[in-house]
Amino acid sequence: MSFMPSNSKSPWTTLQLPAAMHALSDLTYLHTGTPNPANAANLYGILACSAYHMAAIQPPPRERQDTHAVLLREELESAGKAKYKDQLMALLSLLAFTSMSGHQRDARCYMVDAERLLRMKGLAKRDIARKCRLLHHVYTRIRIWSAAHRSGRLHRNREKWAETSSSGHNAHLDDFLRLETHAADSDLDIDEVKGPEGGLRDIHLEDSRQFTGTMYHIHGIPETWLGLVSPTTRLANILDATKYGKGTGASFLNFLQRRASCLENIMCSFALKDAASEDEDGVECVTEQQEPNYHVLRAMNSALVILFYRRVRNVNPLILQGHVGAVAQSLKAFDAAIARHQAGGPGSAWPAFLRGM
Repeated sequence: MSFMPSNSKSPWTTLQLPAAMHALSDLTYLHTGTPNPANAANLYGILACSAYHMAAIQPPPRERQDTHAVLLREELESAGKAKYKDQLMALLSLLAFTSMSGHQRDARCYMVDAERLLRMKGLAKRDIARKCRLLHHVYTRIRIWSAAHRSGRLHRNREKWAETSSSGHNAHLDDFLRLETHAADSDLDIDEVKGPEGGLRDIHLEDSRQFTGTMYHIHGIPETWLGLVSPTTRLANILDATKYGKGTGASFLNFLQRRASCLENIMCSFALKDAASEDEDGVECVTEQQEPNYHVLRAMNSALVILFYRRVRNVNPLILQGHVGAVAQSLKAFDAAIARHQAGGPGSAWPAFLRGM
């Protein structure tokens, strides 16, 4: 479930798999009874992911998936049956399965359930434990990527997107359709640091400033990068809605254009300065261990530029062919580096998806 080689253990290794093994032991050789529904749902979700990955066939029969969803629904609607961490692990495991097996509507439901649980129980805690924070980061990464994918698909049908973005959504859930007006765009200053309170509770990275307690190195994705995808997606959603008469006040439109220009400057500067270091002869220096990740990050940076100019500026694709070629070249180099170093990691489909916008 990690697309870049990493020396650090993934959340699946440290959290979901040990919990699944405990649930399996309860069900089999330990004979200690039935595990709570959250742990059972986590186990079934991981088994489903493994079966789909190994067999590469259609997902399990729908009735089995519905049974697992019922287990989790009963868990979420009751009090005190399982720890918050176990509930969130179960949701993320089921979310992983529905995403990879192509059940996007079910994945969407699990995503909203995870956000609701996170807001009701996770963010309500005075102190957020490290393992819970790690799961919050997993949610954030999946949420931002899925929002960018979904808005990119709907971007091809502007009227449908305008209808979606004005459908009266819950003010606390799915807030990628919202954009708060700030007196200044300080939340876009990626060279500044946000406080611990804001960093722990900014689950959608609405504030693009850096957070010293970030755990995104576990996924191989810089938080700064995710912190640019999030405001770009949110801004693009609002701009699409305003073209159909939604929130078209003059002051708000001026705010949107000012924010777009600020984000554009930050985006281009980030893509330029994130290149590898060079030696005295101007040759890029990348160690053998860094090479696969370096190529993926280059592809992601080029895709980030494509995302902004297609979604926010809506420029002609011909103008972006240089970045399109850079994505293709970087992904090809990544595949070669993976084969050469015999490293794990399938790469990311996100840059390839953006390349086709």
